[in-house]
Amino acid sequence: MQAHNANLFFAIAVVFYALTRLGLFMLFKKAGKPGWLALVPVLSWWHWAKLVNRPWYYVLLLCIPVVNVIAGFTITIDLLRSFGQFRLWQQILGVIFPFAYLPYVGFSKEAAYLGPSHSEDFKKKHPAPSGAFREWGDALFFAVFVAGVIRGFYVEAYKIPTPSMEGNLMVGDYLFVSRVHYGARVPMTPLAIPLAHQDLLGMKAYSSLLELPYMRLPGWRKIKNNDPVVFNYPMDEGHPIDKQQNYIKRCIGLPGDSLAIRNRVVYINGKELPASPNQQYSYFFRFKEPLRQETVDQYELYDIYPPAEVPKGYDYIIHTSQAKYLALKASQLVDTCYIQDRPGSGDLYPEKPGQFPWTLDNFGPIYIPREGATVALNAQNWPLYQRVIQVYENHPEIDLDGEGKQLLSNGSEPVTSYTFEQNYYWMMGDNRHNSLDSRYWGFVPETHVIGPPLFVFFSIREKRTVDPTTGFVGQEGSFGGIRWNRIFKAIH
Repeated sequence: MQAHNANLFFAIAVVFYALTRLGLFMLFKKAGKPGWLALVPVLSWWHWAKLVNRPWYYVLLLCIPVVNVIAGFTITIDLLRSFGQFRLWQQILGVIFPFAYLPYVGFSKEAAYLGPSHSEDFKKKHPAPSGAFREWGDALFFAVFVAGVIRGFYVEAYKIPTPSMEGNLMVGDYLFVSRVHYGARVPMTPLAIPLAHQDLLGMKAYSSLLELPYMRLPGWRKIKNNDPVVFNYPMDEGHPIDKQQNYIKRCIGLPGDSLAIRNRVVYINGKELPASPNQQYSYFFRFKEPLRQETVDQYELYDIYPPAEVPKGYDYIIHTSQAKYLALKASQLVDTCYIQDRPGSGDLYPEKPGQFPWTLDNFGPIYIPREGATVALNAQNWPLYQRVIQVYENHPEIDLDGEGKQLLSNGSEPVTSYTFEQNYYWMMGDNRHNSLDSRYWGFVPETHVIGPPLFVFFSIREKRTVDPTTGFVGQEGSFGGIRWNRIFKAIH
């Protein structure tokens, strides 16, 4: 995935960088160093470290991703203290808005270089402000700033809330998600409470007063077919893009692909797409006796429900992998079992069952829009791309006429084709018969992509209980133990 709005991003970055360097230029001069040293990348870090009496290896720390956030925070606080900026609010402004506050201090007649703030003599002459309030304030500021920057630009923690990706990602898995693989997305809603998403304590955790356009830094990897991807749920229209719910699915179709599903097999551009490991479907099981707790645990039957119709025995609908299905089928516990067909329904994309009689197992073909690609538009395929054009690309002026027969722009000018302005992706869950995915709501715009999951760093099993008499399986949602075998598990 390439950088988007690169010119705008670099224009803003150059202005901020220039202002920050201007501030450092003035501060270096006040400290008796040649101002031009502040303008030379890397070399300026060396002299900056000497200015505050930090070790030489801080130059190396500032080059290491994630570590550079902590090192940069520390050395900036040191610099501010060296020029008499001891108050918490001064240090907050200097760290968060260096492009504005460093020039302010640099041009201030009152600010003077007091010495290297990390030296013992300096600490004796200018002891750090004490008191419980200040200590807690410093600690909280450090934690929130560092965690916020790391979460916003490097890596974010994410919890699996639903079974849509079982059996590869389980409910209760905690993941680290990379924001840099596909290119870090610049926060679109910068006025927000750090580390919060949509709300905090029942209140909205962000302000829409300032919303930035979509900008993404260059990444080092592109999304491929079958990659698991975390993204913002595009149907969550009540929030800005970067504050919409986080979803994780597997990217089945890429921009420019033609996708079709035939009898549960996915075809991309006419070729069969290999199934993801442990892919799950819905199976009907009739057991010979009530289901027991040890059977649920042994076969890891996490996604299990009673049938919709009146059961005729010990009947269950179980979403599981083919391997576990065959293992259960071969056991002495089962009387009857088979895979369930999933008929069509009116809520599948694009919610036109008469025109597109698709099902979860037989879907498409459908073309996935690619930036710069032009498609012919007419009343027949308009439902496939209406949301893309009107909502994601902000062209509500294009619509069908009053009779629903011809596409018009602004109600008068005929529209026969359209060129897409960004890339789109087709996402599906590994739990194919129990996943709210693109088959229900369509394409995922590139603007909504966050990044790939890296690995599971913790996993909790929710407790499931089985009634020994009826075999009814209930999910309590309470702690059922730690899945030690999933910790540090790679995600494929």
